[in-house]
Amino acid sequence: MAKINGTDFRFYVGTTLVGNATEGSVSLERDLPDASDKDSGGWAENIQGQKSWSMSCTAFLNFVPDGTDVNFVSLFSSIFGTSVITVKFSVATGVTQASANEYIGTANLSSLSLTAPLEDVMSFDLDATGTGPLVQSVIV
Repeated sequence: MAKINGTDFRFYVGTTLVGNATEGSVSLERDLPDASDKDSGGWAENIQGQKSWSMSCTAFLNFVPDGTDVNFVSLFSSIFGTSVITVKFSVATGVTQASANEYIGTANLSSLSLTAPLEDVMSFDLDATGTGPLVQSVIV
């Protein structure tokens, strides 16, 4: 089985890279409403409910945006706005990764936080909660 280097995957808002990222993740969930009744024999039963997804990213902080990447400063107004954003978790531009998948969807920016540890590098975290489907496609 081929191993994929996580460094090759990047987080994008729209088509713009989140600069100085150190990690990113995609999470998929499905509600399982309880369907147990008196005939279930004491066992829980459930049905498949709504699906949901989210993406998150951690990146080093840069207060001076250079216009080529997304950072805390450029995301700050989005957390208070009413517009949804397009997010993508994909292989970085220019990296060749055979049969890798990418994930793209429309989301609301649900969390944006700064971290300033003692004698360490400042970073920020962003969480985006999907609205509608998350599309998986194979990068060829």
